[in-house]
Amino acid sequence: MISLFGESAAGPDAGLIESVLRADMALFELLPITVQAELVRFVPDFLRGKTFYGCNGLQVTEAQKILVAGLAALAGRTQPVGFFRTTRWILLYPDLADLDGQAFDCSKVVLAWAPLLAESQQVHYCQNLGVHEFTHVMDQLLGISGGSAAQRDGLAALQQQLLVDEATLLDDHAAEGPEEFLAAAAEAFFSAPLELAAEYPDLYPELVQLFGIDMGQILGPWPEADDQGPA
Repeated sequence: MISLFGESAAGPDAGLIESVLRADMALFELLPITVQAELVRFVPDFLRGKTFYGCNGLQVTEAQKILVAGLAALAGRTQPVGFFRTTRWILLYPDLADLDGQAFDCSKVVLAWAPLLAESQQVHYCQNLGVHEFTHVMDQLLGISGGSAAQRDGLAALQQQLLVDEATLLDDHAAEGPEEFLAAAAEAFFSAPLELAAEYPDLYPELVQLFGIDMGQILGPWPEADDQGPA
């Protein structure tokens, strides 16, 4: 295919990157074309210097690498070009029993491919594994979790809701600490932004600034009794 976004400086061809993101990232088609172009340009810079390991029999493909990079771009595209260069190794598993992913000291990220692909190909309510883990990496580099009153107040409110068994937007894992709260809020920002803004009105504009986009203008309100996709 002919890319709308020119050629990549190095790494995968821009046309291939665009094709993979259109096929496997549901959000890509919804984003403004300028943001699409930023994601496409981000991918080769992200992949430079990275080593991918397929674990438990998984054979890592170029398309898988591109999708991981594209999800990282959602979290970090507005940061400096070399922002994720500290991440050296990415381990992809077909699936994981006890967790879907983990980020280690900025240098290594573990991801379960099955949920990562599912949550990318179709928007899931408050779920996006790639965004979650690369927000952790960004947080480890910048130390932003718990750094604002909106984050601290939001975490305290969530913990109180769980204490009295009240329904919550974010799950109990998000209440474990400021790092998990930020990563979970980032997932909601890219999947249920209007619901996030309603529950955490002071936090939402901080995430707009952090991620360089207002997802509430892109995704509509979540349909009731529907956990499969946005309106």
